[in-house]
Amino acid sequence: MDIGKSWQLFFDDWKQVILYPEIFFEKLIPDEFEESDNSLKPVLFFTITCGVLSGIIKTLLTFGDAVFAIIAYPLIFVSGTIIGGAALFLASKLYGGKGSIETAIKMVGYTHSVSVLSFGIPIMGSLFAFYHFWLLIVGTKVIHWLDNRSALFVVLLPLVLFVLLVLLITTISGVNIFADVLSHKGKIL
Repeated sequence: MDIGKSWQLFFDDWKQVILYPEIFFEKLIPDEFEESDNSLKPVLFFTITCGVLSGIIKTLLTFGDAVFAIIAYPLIFVSGTIIGGAALFLASKLYGGKGSIETAIKMVGYTHSVSVLSFGIPIMGSLFAFYHFWLLIVGTKVIHWLDNRSALFVVLLPLVLFVLLVLLITTISGVNIFADVLSHKGKIL
């Protein structure tokens, strides 16, 4: 495949996700009369490219201090795409969603278009993170045929469960460390 054509396809998809997300996500829904392409290669290419671009922007803005981000961000984005897509798929099934897991993974992967800016630009990143959250809601609504409220809950459910899991793990770790400190009763290490 031609590199120029690959970049043009990437930029076209990136622009469409940012500007017209509902139209873009409707294209991800497989047509029941046509043979569907469940290949994840295009979305993985898109996600890895977003991660690399994010890492390059971060490295440039930190004057080379964050060069590790060029390798770390694509790995984070790909794992987040697969895990996030699976989590949103399961949550959507609780709310009666009709989409497939492949479509959910693709949708999450394409929402990383905004991550190029949210991970790359330090100060504005948190504002772009809200837009990323909104893209997840719009994508979930479109690909799972849900209303706005259900799509919001589908996106919030895995996020809340993740935060609760992190809190539980840190609480248990903290209690264990505190118990170890108290159990020494004046012993010098």
